[in-house]
Amino acid sequence: MHGPVEFAFRVEWRPRAELADIVPQWRELAGRALERNVFYEPAFALPAMAVFGTDIAACLVWSRAAPARLLGFFPGRVERRRYGVALPIFVGWTHPYAPLGSPLIDATACDDVIAALLDHAGNDEHLPKLMVLPYLPVEGALASAFDRALARRGASSTLFARHARALLAPPRERVVNNGLDYLEKAIDGKKRKELRRQRKRLADAGLVTTPTADTAAEIASALDDFFTLEASGWKGRARTAARLHPEIVTFMTTAVTALAAQGRACGFASMVMQSPPS
Repeated sequence: MHGPVEFAFRVEWRPRAELADIVPQWRELAGRALERNVFYEPAFALPAMAVFGTDIAACLVWSRAAPARLLGFFPGRVERRRYGVALPIFVGWTHPYAPLGSPLIDATACDDVIAALLDHAGNDEHLPKLMVLPYLPVEGALASAFDRALARRGASSTLFARHARALLAPPRERVVNNGLDYLEKAIDGKKRKELRRQRKRLADAGLVTTPTADTAAEIASALDDFFTLEASGWKGRARTAARLHPEIVTFMTTAVTALAAQGRACGFASMVMQSPPS
């Protein structure tokens, strides 16, 4: 390794069924990660694994010093064939509801944790020597740490299907005045005029309000409204709406309400019309 080694490590391969046993350590690591990934946090990942990752395991990197601290979390599966040939390879875990594959690595020991993982894979005859990490950012602190670790070993990496994803990064005014200033700038004048007209028509029939769901119970109710609305449109007709797949409803409800209980879920805003008393 390059430079002084501050940590000694223990690396283990832990199956999905045993990951619930380490939730406290896992959650703490998520908060210390060099780059956060909500899709790999236990509140989201555990319910998602029940639907999209029944064969998933995780390579865990622990400190040996007592008490042991979880310093690296690399979820994925070992595939025995790839590209039509017998080619064992470790593939990082992603799924349709998790378009980010950044592993959770303690920010204070990132280079050494990656080196420990690569050393373990190189010395363990049961683990593949090749690794694919889908949806791993190619820029930033985490990407640089992987580049350094590979360079020190004389190894290399190859990029497949490189692309840029759309990013919503609004300025500070998005959160000022309940976001109204941001919406005024993001929606053109013609569209705003039409929305005002439609709201006025609704108001003719009763009081229109836009409450925000903040608590876990409120968000669960708002999610149910979302599932109903989604199923009423083209997704319902295409049979792709979540409401038509109970396992997806369970996963989404469990994950979002768990994050809400931690104050980690954005509120769902909905428009409510109350008819005037007759």
